[in-house]
Amino acid sequence: MLNAEYSQLKTLITARFLSQFPPGKLEGGKLTRESACSHIRAFQLFTETISSKLGPPGAAPCQFIAYSCPGGMPAFEKGHCFPQLPKGNLTGETGLFGEDSTGEGIMYFSTRASSPYCGTQLQASVYVAQRTSAIKGVLQIALFYPHHSVTFHIETNTKDFVMSGSRMDAVAVAPFRSLDPLQTPAIHTNLHFFPIQVEEEEEENRTAIAPGRLYVDKIVVRDMWGNSEKELMVSDSSPKRLILRTV
Repeated sequence: MLNAEYSQLKTLITARFLSQFPPGKLEGGKLTRESACSHIRAFQLFTETISSKLGPPGAAPCQFIAYSCPGGMPAFEKGHCFPQLPKGNLTGETGLFGEDSTGEGIMYFSTRASSPYCGTQLQASVYVAQRTSAIKGVLQIALFYPHHSVTFHIETNTKDFVMSGSRMDAVAVAPFRSLDPLQTPAIHTNLHFFPIQVEEEEEENRTAIAPGRLYVDKIVVRDMWGNSEKELMVSDSSPKRLILRTV
């Protein structure tokens, strides 16, 4: 019965969605990629909020939880506004049931790259050791656990150096219900740092600065509810493997 209701509702939404486009934008009764643009993803996310609500009885549905970020998209992408529920930023659920949400204004959330798009939103925080000199580069953190993997990319701004004692953040999304303390007691992590050679300009002369090394004191990966894995470590530019244990 639920599947039938969802099918009818999805058909109704599709008809309403297609009616928003003027004649000539459809080919053979179907929406083209050019005319749909990014609207297709919004439609897919919207219908997924409905299908998740019509799941097995008693099962908690996956939610696209959005949160405010005063710094806008750049700050969101760097993980600066990642909340800890129930306190912290104003949050809201997107989709058909979003009218009951408490958040207001522009809000952000992360999705997986392919369907199902909803998942567990994560933040990775890297604490740089004091002995790290000024350096630029890209840090890649890859989490591996049974049947799944999650990758974070932390890019330094071209005008900013990673300074010792600083903290760098990034966000990513794990498959829904894939992280469980009982089913996933340990997570294996690969760490790769790709330094970028920069030039120091003095008057009319340019001096190339050799890529340095990045030393890390601590890595913390957490979800919106404060569940986290962390491990103290020291790393350089070579790939390292460590195990993040549940706190």
